[in-house]
Amino acid sequence: TWTVDDDGPANFSSILEAIDAADPEDTILVASGRYFENDTEVLGRIKIYKSLTLLGENPYTTIIEGFLWIVASNVLVEGFTIGAYEVEMHEAGPILANSNNGVLRNNILLGNGAWNLMSFEPGILIGGSGWTIKGNTVLGLPESGWTGIKVVGSENIVINNNFGNKDFPIPFGLGIIFSGSMIYHNNFYVTGSSYGCMGGGNIWDNGYPSGGNYWSDYTGVDLYSGSYQNETGSD
Repeated sequence: TWTVDDDGPANFSSILEAIDAADPEDTILVASGRYFENDTEVLGRIKIYKSLTLLGENPYTTIIEGFLWIVASNVLVEGFTIGAYEVEMHEAGPILANSNNGVLRNNILLGNGAWNLMSFEPGILIGGSGWTIKGNTVLGLPESGWTGIKVVGSENIVINNNFGNKDFPIPFGLGIIFSGSMIYHNNFYVTGSSYGCMGGGNIWDNGYPSGGNYWSDYTGVDLYSGSYQNETGSD
């Protein structure tokens, strides 16, 4: 286990230095603080190129001012706020992953994305299989408004995440692209332009009575209940 603290005693003051020193399957514990780091090529980028566990002390106080580029499989990231503040965000938001069997859990992700008829730049972009994306909150930055998620692969699970929240819904729109994923128990809070949703081969609920997802702009009325939804009364 390695420790990182930007202004206190620890093995390192930099997350990048800890990644360089760590062996595969090591754990890196990051203390509360603000971390703005650059790899050798891109401003604000932290490249995770080893199978590591990266744990923040508290998602509200352990802040990465930039983005994560995950190229190794079997990476777990938990307990951070990740996103751009005074730095220029890259086009894909706080998380860019090209790997398999990762876990993204209990983070606050400040997404800077865009959606139009030709392209989609999401807050979370994952290309790979076997990912678990659980318990995260994804918020749009005020200057862009749009955010979203794109998960392309197979056997991915997207569960218990909040896209926006009741007090701060996504202001202009939410883009969603999934393929080969299981998506349930997520909350999608959207105002303005609503959302675009694309992709195929997905499962959007966990069966009865576990259920599916919450959509803030859904206006339908629940009239029936039961395993086959043929019993009078809502559930």
